[in-house]
Amino acid sequence: MWEQVVRDFRQACLLKRAGKASESALILDDILPKAIAAWSRECPRNGLRKRAELVEMFRAEERKIDEFVQAQQFAAQVAVENLVASLRNDLQRQLMESLLASVVSAKNGARHAEDILLHRNSQAASDNARIKFDDIPAVIDTVPARQRADYHAQPAKAA
Repeated sequence: MWEQVVRDFRQACLLKRAGKASESALILDDILPKAIAAWSRECPRNGLRKRAELVEMFRAEERKIDEFVQAQQFAAQVAVENLVASLRNDLQRQLMESLLASVVSAKNGARHAEDILLHRNSQAASDNARIKFDDIPAVIDTVPARQRADYHAQPAKAA
């Protein structure tokens, strides 16, 4: 009987903490008084001793519930912090991957545009201008430009 009284009181406290006041009141006003009366009839101790046991049990259970709620709040806080950190890390990783992909794409596009310009410029230079045999600086500048244009115009070799 005593265990039932303790369970009923604990349940009423938990329901009240969970915001279920009407369910808690049902236990406190209807179920718990009947359980206490049944326990009191079976308990051989005198009335003052029974009352002291009940008061001590009420206090002990309220302390347990307070400790439980504090532990639950702490666990929830830690879970939220871990979730936020995990989400932040995932988001940072995804942003970095996206940024890297954008940069690589932009570099590839810029490289392709540069290759086209080099090819056009080298073609225009070779088509429109003849270098004099004795113009050594122009010869030196033209050879690397033609080599770059030829290199970039070649199809990629299979590995």
